[in-house]
Amino acid sequence: MDVVSACRQMGRHLSRLMVDAVLPPLCLGCNEIVATPGALCAGCWSALSFIAPPQCRRCGVPFAHDVGPDAYCADCLARPPRYRCARAALVYDERSRRIVLPFKHGDRTDMAKSCAGWMVRAAGELLPEADLVVPVPLHWRRLFTRRYNQAALLAGMVAQQSGRRAVPDLLRRHRWTGSQAGLRGNFGQTNYGSAKAAIMGMTFIWAIELGRYGITVNAMSPAGATRMTEALFARTGEAPPPEANPALNAPMVTWLASEEAGHVNGQILGRTDFAYTIYRHPLQIGYMYREGGWDVQGVSENFNKIFAQQLQHVGMAMPGAMEFKK
Repeated sequence: MDVVSACRQMGRHLSRLMVDAVLPPLCLGCNEIVATPGALCAGCWSALSFIAPPQCRRCGVPFAHDVGPDAYCADCLARPPRYRCARAALVYDERSRRIVLPFKHGDRTDMAKSCAGWMVRAAGELLPEADLVVPVPLHWRRLFTRRYNQAALLAGMVAQQSGRRAVPDLLRRHRWTGSQAGLRGNFGQTNYGSAKAAIMGMTFIWAIELGRYGITVNAMSPAGATRMTEALFARTGEAPPPEANPALNAPMVTWLASEEAGHVNGQILGRTDFAYTIYRHPLQIGYMYREGGWDVQGVSENFNKIFAQQLQHVGMAMPGAMEFKK
Protein backbone atom coordinates (compact mmCIF):
# COMPACT_ATOMS: atom_id res chain seq x y z
CA MET A 1 0.00 0.00 0.00
CA ASP A 2 1.47 3.37 -1.02
CA VAL A 3 1.50 6.49 1.14
CA VAL A 4 -1.41 8.14 -0.70
CA SER A 5 -3.69 5.11 -0.26
CA ALA A 6 -2.73 4.83 3.40
CA CYS A 7 -3.55 8.50 3.96
CA ARG A 8 -6.92 8.14 2.23
CA GLN A 9 -7.81 5.11 4.31
CA MET A 10 -6.80 6.90 7.49
CA GLY A 11 -8.86 9.93 6.46
CA ARG A 12 -11.95 7.80 5.92
CA HIS A 13 -11.43 6.16 9.29
CA LEU A 14 -11.07 9.51 11.06
CA SER A 15 -14.15 10.85 9.27
CA ARG A 16 -16.12 7.84 10.43
CA LEU A 17 -14.96 8.38 14.02
CA MET A 18 -15.97 12.05 13.90
CA VAL A 19 -19.43 11.23 12.55
CA ASP A 20 -19.92 8.52 15.17
CA ALA A 21 -18.91 10.97 17.90
CA VAL A 22 -21.58 13.45 16.83
CA LEU A 23 -24.20 10.96 15.60
CA PRO A 24 -23.39 7.60 17.21
CA PRO A 25 -24.86 4.49 15.57
CA LEU A 26 -28.04 3.28 17.27
CA CYS A 27 -29.57 -0.14 17.71
CA LEU A 28 -32.21 -0.87 15.05
CA GLY A 29 -34.58 -2.18 17.69
CA CYS A 30 -34.34 0.14 20.69
CA ASN A 31 -32.09 3.09 19.65
CA GLU A 32 -29.40 2.27 22.22
CA ILE A 33 -25.86 3.21 21.15
CA VAL A 34 -24.05 0.33 19.42
CA ALA A 35 -20.59 -0.15 17.96
CA THR A 36 -21.42 -0.11 14.24
CA PRO A 37 -24.24 1.30 12.07
CA GLY A 38 -27.06 -1.13 11.33
CA ALA A 39 -26.31 -3.33 14.32
CA LEU A 40 -28.48 -4.60 17.16
CA CYS A 41 -27.70 -4.37 20.84
CA ALA A 42 -27.24 -7.61 22.77
CA GLY A 43 -30.71 -7.40 24.29
CA CYS A 44 -32.54 -6.92 20.99
CA TRP A 45 -30.45 -9.56 19.23
CA SER A 46 -31.28 -12.18 21.86
CA ALA A 47 -34.98 -11.19 21.85
CA LEU A 48 -35.43 -11.60 18.09
CA SER A 49 -36.52 -15.04 16.88
CA PHE A 50 -34.37 -15.75 13.83
CA ILE A 51 -35.68 -18.68 11.78
CA ALA A 52 -33.22 -21.48 11.14
CA PRO A 53 -33.37 -25.25 10.61
CA PRO A 54 -35.14 -27.45 11.49
CA GLN A 55 -37.93 -26.07 9.30
CA CYS A 56 -40.45 -27.08 6.66
CA ARG A 57 -38.70 -27.72 3.36
CA ARG A 58 -41.36 -25.82 1.43
CA CYS A 59 -42.78 -22.91 3.47
CA GLY A 60 -39.91 -22.59 5.97
CA VAL A 61 -42.02 -22.66 9.14
CA PRO A 62 -39.75 -23.68 12.04
CA PHE A 63 -40.12 -27.06 13.71
CA ALA A 64 -39.78 -27.63 17.44
CA HIS A 65 -37.74 -30.79 16.81
CA ASP A 66 -35.49 -31.97 14.00
CA VAL A 67 -37.47 -34.31 11.75
CA GLY A 68 -35.06 -34.37 8.84
CA PRO A 69 -34.06 -31.96 6.05
CA ASP A 70 -36.85 -33.06 3.67
CA ALA A 71 -39.76 -32.84 6.11
CA TYR A 72 -42.91 -30.86 5.29
CA CYS A 73 -45.26 -29.22 7.76
CA ALA A 74 -48.86 -30.40 8.12
CA ASP A 75 -50.28 -27.40 6.23
CA CYS A 76 -48.02 -27.93 3.22
CA LEU A 77 -48.91 -31.63 3.13
CA ALA A 78 -52.64 -30.92 3.36
CA ARG A 79 -52.71 -27.90 1.03
CA PRO A 80 -49.47 -27.67 -0.97
CA PRO A 81 -48.76 -24.03 -1.86
CA ARG A 82 -48.11 -23.03 -5.45
CA TYR A 83 -44.55 -21.92 -4.79
CA ARG A 84 -41.68 -24.39 -4.57
CA CYS A 85 -39.84 -22.95 -1.59
CA ALA A 86 -40.04 -19.93 0.73
CA ARG A 87 -37.87 -18.64 3.57
CA ALA A 88 -38.23 -15.89 6.17
CA ALA A 89 -35.56 -14.32 8.33
CA LEU A 90 -37.58 -13.62 11.48
CA VAL A 91 -40.67 -14.71 13.34
CA TYR A 92 -43.10 -11.79 13.13
CA ASP A 93 -43.83 -10.90 16.74
CA GLU A 94 -43.85 -7.89 19.05
CA ARG A 95 -40.06 -7.50 18.99
CA SER A 96 -39.59 -7.88 15.23
CA ARG A 97 -42.50 -5.48 14.56
CA ARG A 98 -40.37 -2.72 16.12
CA ILE A 99 -37.98 -3.16 13.20
CA VAL A 100 -40.34 -4.11 10.38
CA LEU A 101 -42.94 -1.34 10.77
CA PRO A 102 -40.52 1.63 11.00
CA PHE A 103 -38.66 0.27 7.97
CA LYS A 104 -41.89 -0.23 6.04
CA HIS A 105 -43.80 2.90 7.03
CA GLY A 106 -41.47 5.19 8.96
CA ASP A 107 -38.80 6.28 6.44
CA ARG A 108 -36.15 4.09 8.12
CA THR A 109 -34.55 3.15 4.82
CA ASP A 110 -31.22 2.85 6.64
CA MET A 111 -32.42 -0.53 7.90
CA ALA A 112 -32.41 -2.06 4.42
CA LYS A 113 -28.81 -3.25 4.44
CA SER A 114 -29.09 -5.10 7.75
CA CYS A 115 -32.48 -6.61 6.95
CA ALA A 116 -31.17 -7.78 3.58
CA GLY A 117 -28.25 -9.47 5.29
CA TRP A 118 -30.62 -11.46 7.47
CA MET A 119 -32.64 -12.42 4.40
CA VAL A 120 -29.53 -13.57 2.52
CA ARG A 121 -28.58 -15.77 5.45
CA ALA A 122 -32.11 -17.22 5.72
CA ALA A 123 -32.28 -17.96 1.98
CA GLY A 124 -28.76 -19.29 1.71
CA GLU A 125 -29.59 -22.49 -0.17
CA LEU A 126 -32.06 -20.76 -2.51
CA LEU A 127 -30.06 -17.80 -3.79
CA PRO A 128 -27.46 -19.79 -5.79
CA GLU A 129 -30.36 -21.21 -7.84
CA ALA A 130 -32.04 -17.83 -8.35
CA ASP A 131 -31.88 -16.09 -11.72
CA LEU A 132 -33.37 -12.81 -10.51
CA VAL A 133 -34.28 -10.97 -7.32
CA VAL A 134 -37.72 -9.40 -7.78
CA PRO A 135 -39.48 -7.30 -5.12
CA VAL A 136 -43.19 -7.30 -4.36
CA PRO A 137 -44.45 -4.16 -6.12
CA LEU A 138 -46.33 -1.27 -4.55
CA HIS A 139 -49.42 0.15 -6.16
CA TRP A 140 -48.76 3.63 -7.54
CA ARG A 141 -51.06 5.16 -4.95
CA ARG A 142 -49.25 3.50 -2.05
CA LEU A 143 -45.91 4.52 -3.53
CA PHE A 144 -47.12 8.12 -3.80
CA THR A 145 -47.99 8.32 -0.10
CA ARG A 146 -45.04 6.27 1.22
CA ARG A 147 -42.47 7.72 -1.24
CA TYR A 148 -40.43 4.51 -1.42
CA ASN A 149 -40.90 0.76 -1.84
CA GLN A 150 -39.20 -1.04 1.03
CA ALA A 151 -39.36 -4.34 -0.88
CA ALA A 152 -37.43 -2.80 -3.79
CA LEU A 153 -34.77 -1.52 -1.38
CA LEU A 154 -34.44 -4.99 0.11
CA ALA A 155 -34.26 -6.61 -3.32
CA GLY A 156 -31.43 -4.30 -4.35
CA MET A 157 -29.47 -5.03 -1.18
CA VAL A 158 -30.10 -8.79 -1.39
CA ALA A 159 -28.92 -8.80 -4.99
CA GLN A 160 -25.82 -6.80 -4.09
CA GLN A 161 -24.90 -9.07 -1.20
CA SER A 162 -25.61 -12.32 -3.05
CA GLY A 163 -24.28 -11.48 -6.50
CA ARG A 164 -27.68 -11.92 -8.13
CA ARG A 165 -29.40 -9.52 -10.53
CA ALA A 166 -32.25 -7.34 -9.21
CA VAL A 167 -35.16 -6.38 -11.48
CA PRO A 168 -37.29 -3.95 -9.45
CA ASP A 169 -39.97 -3.34 -12.10
CA LEU A 170 -40.65 -6.87 -13.35
CA LEU A 171 -43.97 -7.08 -11.50
CA ARG A 172 -46.74 -4.50 -11.45
CA ARG A 173 -49.51 -4.20 -8.88
CA HIS A 174 -52.92 -3.37 -10.31
CA ARG A 175 -55.09 -3.72 -7.23
CA TRP A 176 -55.06 -1.56 -4.15
CA THR A 177 -57.19 -1.38 -1.02
CA GLY A 178 -59.16 1.52 0.38
CA SER A 179 -57.93 3.35 3.45
CA GLN A 180 -57.59 0.92 6.37
CA ALA A 181 -55.70 3.21 8.75
CA GLY A 182 -58.60 3.23 11.20
CA LEU A 183 -59.39 -0.45 10.73
CA ARG A 184 -55.93 -1.95 11.16
CA GLY A 185 -53.60 0.90 12.10
CA ASN A 186 -50.86 2.47 10.01
CA PHE A 187 -47.46 3.73 11.16
CA GLY A 188 -47.23 7.53 11.41
CA GLN A 189 -50.95 8.19 10.83
CA THR A 190 -52.29 8.73 14.34
CA ASN A 191 -54.51 11.67 13.40
CA TYR A 192 -55.81 10.10 10.19
CA GLY A 193 -56.38 6.67 11.71
CA SER A 194 -58.10 8.15 14.77
CA ALA A 195 -60.53 10.04 12.55
CA LYS A 196 -61.34 6.86 10.62
CA ALA A 197 -61.80 4.88 13.84
CA ALA A 198 -64.11 7.60 15.16
CA ILE A 199 -66.31 7.21 12.08
CA MET A 200 -66.51 3.48 12.77
CA GLY A 201 -67.51 4.07 16.38
CA MET A 202 -70.08 6.67 15.33
CA THR A 203 -71.50 4.20 12.80
CA PHE A 204 -71.98 1.50 15.44
CA ILE A 205 -73.60 3.87 17.94
CA TRP A 206 -75.90 5.64 15.48
CA ALA A 207 -76.96 2.29 14.05
CA ILE A 208 -78.27 1.41 17.52
CA GLU A 209 -79.70 4.81 18.41
CA LEU A 210 -81.37 5.54 15.08
CA GLY A 211 -82.30 2.00 14.15
CA ARG A 212 -85.44 2.17 16.28
CA TYR A 213 -86.67 4.96 14.00
CA GLY A 214 -86.09 2.95 10.85
CA ILE A 215 -82.86 4.81 9.99
CA THR A 216 -79.86 2.70 8.97
CA VAL A 217 -76.26 3.86 9.34
CA ASN A 218 -73.35 2.22 7.53
CA ALA A 219 -69.80 3.34 6.70
CA MET A 220 -67.98 3.00 3.40
CA SER A 221 -64.19 2.88 3.06
CA PRO A 222 -63.89 4.07 -0.54
CA ALA A 223 -61.03 3.93 -3.02
CA GLY A 224 -60.27 5.99 -6.10
CA ALA A 225 -58.02 8.59 -7.68
CA THR A 226 -58.49 12.02 -6.09
CA ARG A 227 -57.14 15.54 -6.45
CA MET A 228 -54.30 14.48 -4.15
CA THR A 229 -52.97 12.18 -6.88
CA GLU A 230 -53.46 14.53 -9.84
CA ALA A 231 -49.86 15.78 -9.59
CA LEU A 232 -48.54 12.21 -9.74
CA PHE A 233 -50.35 11.45 -12.99
CA ALA A 234 -49.30 14.81 -14.41
CA ARG A 235 -45.63 13.93 -13.83
CA THR A 236 -45.86 10.40 -15.19
CA GLY A 237 -48.10 11.28 -18.14
CA GLU A 238 -50.24 8.22 -17.38
CA ALA A 239 -54.00 8.18 -17.00
CA PRO A 240 -55.53 6.65 -13.85
CA PRO A 241 -56.36 2.95 -14.35
CA PRO A 242 -60.04 2.00 -14.72
CA GLU A 243 -60.23 0.63 -11.18
CA ALA A 244 -59.18 4.06 -9.82
CA ASN A 245 -62.46 5.64 -10.94
CA PRO A 246 -64.15 7.03 -7.78
CA ALA A 247 -67.54 6.43 -9.44
CA LEU A 248 -67.08 2.72 -8.70
CA ASN A 249 -67.91 3.51 -5.05
CA ALA A 250 -71.30 4.98 -5.97
CA PRO A 251 -73.36 1.83 -6.69
CA MET A 252 -72.83 0.44 -3.19
CA VAL A 253 -73.52 3.79 -1.52
CA THR A 254 -76.64 4.29 -3.66
CA TRP A 255 -77.95 0.83 -2.85
CA LEU A 256 -77.32 1.29 0.89
CA ALA A 257 -79.51 4.40 0.75
CA SER A 258 -82.39 2.48 -0.84
CA GLU A 259 -85.32 0.79 0.89
CA GLU A 260 -84.08 -2.55 -0.41
CA ALA A 261 -81.07 -2.26 1.94
CA GLY A 262 -83.20 -1.56 5.00
CA HIS A 263 -81.93 -4.71 6.70
CA VAL A 264 -78.26 -3.59 6.45
CA ASN A 265 -77.34 -1.53 9.50
CA GLY A 266 -74.11 -0.78 11.38
CA GLN A 267 -71.83 -2.31 8.73
CA ILE A 268 -68.34 -1.25 7.61
CA LEU A 269 -67.88 -1.79 3.88
CA GLY A 270 -65.10 -0.96 1.46
CA ARG A 271 -63.87 -1.31 -2.10
CA THR A 272 -60.71 -2.77 -3.57
CA ASP A 273 -60.13 -3.03 -7.30
CA PHE A 274 -63.52 -4.01 -8.80
CA ALA A 275 -64.71 -5.74 -5.62
CA TYR A 276 -66.65 -4.62 -2.57
CA THR A 277 -65.57 -5.78 0.88
CA ILE A 278 -67.16 -6.07 4.32
CA TYR A 279 -65.26 -5.97 7.61
CA ARG A 280 -65.84 -7.99 10.76
CA HIS A 281 -66.74 -6.05 13.88
CA PRO A 282 -64.51 -6.30 16.96
CA LEU A 283 -65.54 -9.41 18.86
CA GLN A 284 -64.57 -10.90 22.21
CA ILE A 285 -62.25 -13.78 21.38
CA GLY A 286 -60.81 -14.61 24.79
CA TYR A 287 -62.00 -14.93 28.38
CA MET A 288 -59.95 -14.84 31.59
CA TYR A 289 -62.03 -15.30 34.75
CA ARG A 290 -61.25 -15.66 38.47
CA GLU A 291 -63.79 -15.60 41.27
CA GLY A 292 -63.56 -12.27 43.12
CA GLY A 293 -61.49 -10.58 40.42
CA TRP A 294 -57.80 -10.31 39.61
CA ASP A 295 -54.77 -8.65 41.16
CA VAL A 296 -51.64 -7.57 39.28
CA GLN A 297 -49.69 -10.69 40.24
CA GLY A 298 -52.50 -12.93 39.10
CA VAL A 299 -52.71 -11.17 35.75
CA SER A 300 -48.93 -11.42 35.36
CA GLU A 301 -48.95 -15.14 36.05
CA ASN A 302 -51.93 -16.03 33.86
CA PHE A 303 -52.09 -13.56 30.95
CA ASN A 304 -49.66 -15.41 28.66
CA LYS A 305 -51.10 -18.81 29.61
CA ILE A 306 -54.58 -17.78 28.52
CA PHE A 307 -54.16 -15.04 25.91
CA ALA A 308 -50.77 -15.74 24.28
CA GLN A 309 -52.30 -17.60 21.32
CA GLN A 310 -55.06 -15.01 20.85
CA LEU A 311 -53.05 -11.80 20.56
CA GLN A 312 -54.00 -9.91 17.40
CA HIS A 313 -51.66 -8.56 14.75
CA VAL A 314 -51.35 -4.79 14.49
CA GLY A 315 -50.82 -2.98 11.21
CA MET A 316 -52.37 -2.83 7.79
CA ALA A 317 -52.66 -5.93 5.64
CA MET A 318 -52.07 -5.16 1.99
CA PRO A 319 -52.96 -8.07 -0.28
CA GLY A 320 -52.97 -7.31 -3.96
CA ALA A 321 -52.89 -8.81 -7.41
CA MET A 322 -49.59 -9.03 -9.27
CA GLU A 323 -48.84 -9.91 -12.85
CA PHE A 324 -45.83 -9.94 -15.11
CA LYS A 325 -45.37 -6.63 -16.89
CA LYS A 326 -45.98 -7.00 -20.60
